[in-house]
Amino acid sequence: MNKTKISRILTFLFILMISFIYLSCEEEESYNFDEIEPKLVGGISGPKEVVATGFSQYDYSVIYRGGSTYNWTVDNYDAAIEKNNKYPNQATVVYEQSLDSAIAYLTVKETTEGGKKTSVTDTIQILPFCPYPMDEYTGNYLSADTINVADTVIADTTEVPNQLRVYGLADFVTTRWGETWTSGDGSCVIDFCCNEEVEIERQWIGNTNYPDTYEIEGIGTIDTTNKTITLNYYVLYAGGTLNKSIETVLSLE
Repeated sequence: MNKTKISRILTFLFILMISFIYLSCEEEESYNFDEIEPKLVGGISGPKEVVATGFSQYDYSVIYRGGSTYNWTVDNYDAAIEKNNKYPNQATVVYEQSLDSAIAYLTVKETTEGGKKTSVTDTIQILPFCPYPMDEYTGNYLSADTINVADTVIADTTEVPNQLRVYGLADFVTTRWGETWTSGDGSCVIDFCCNEEVEIERQWIGNTNYPDTYEIEGIGTIDTTNKTITLNYYVLYAGGTLNKSIETVLSLE
């Protein structure tokens, strides 16, 4: 094939490419964005169950469409909504404090540049919040189980109301199994709930030199008169496939 034929082929391909780009642009320019029929695919992302602390912030969002405006509302329950000015498809909600369970309806309405509207609503389960005088529960506790749990368990308040950081519930890892914490220290947070109940949500408590990773989760009750905490919990290890079940009663000294 001589140079003349190669040149002609290259010229033809160049013209074909330019034509394709032109037609693509023309098709895009002829698309009427004002006629978009909006649909909030996937609905609202965010927690469907919340605790009515009066201060906890819950983040919600829907898919974003350029040029659209979004209006967030909460019905059937008092709540403060802070719209994200940079990303109007996102909002933060603070539900008013309540001692009772309730149901709220979170709605977001989208309006496109062409004036087309759509909306989606989620049902939010409101869980009660019962404040405790946490300072009365800080200090040193004696444990009924001194084999797996430290002789003295230490409890401190955190920045979160109704919450304690507790040290010593997984003491067996270092005292009986002889491992050393390389990150984390074996402590965990315990949340005080209504009806004199406590919860240890599943959480990481540390890594050791074995090496292994440890987590903890459990439940319990509070005796507000005698300032005791009864716990039933698991310390999980080996990637969560194994666990050690522990029951103990903590008595404030």
